[in-house]
Order: sequence, then structure tokens, then C-alpha cells
Amino acid sequence: MYDEVDDPLFPFYWTDNPRLIKGAIFEALSDFEQDTVNFLDSYALMDTADIL
Repeated sequence: MYDEVDDPLFPFYWTDNPRLIKGAIFEALSDFEQDTVNFLDSYALMDTADIL
């Protein structure tokens, strides 16, 4: 998606060749990163169809 002067609206469009992220080894994360992942993982996932 682009604005009226063709500038990208979202970071997804900052590059034509985005870096693929497959995942990370949990044990290799810092304590802060592990806490953050655990916090985010504690929330229930919602199906996009349920939101719409």
C-alpha cells in the first residue's frame, strides 16, 4: 500500500527482498527476551475471521 505520492505506508514495503525469519532458539534469548516471549505467549490467539 502506498500513499498519493507513491511512498510506502508500512514497513512491509521498505524492501523488495525482506529478510526471512524462521524463528529463534528460546534458550539462546536473553532473560528479557524470554520474559517478553512468555508474556506475549500468555495471551489467547484469535482467528482473524472472528475479529472481522
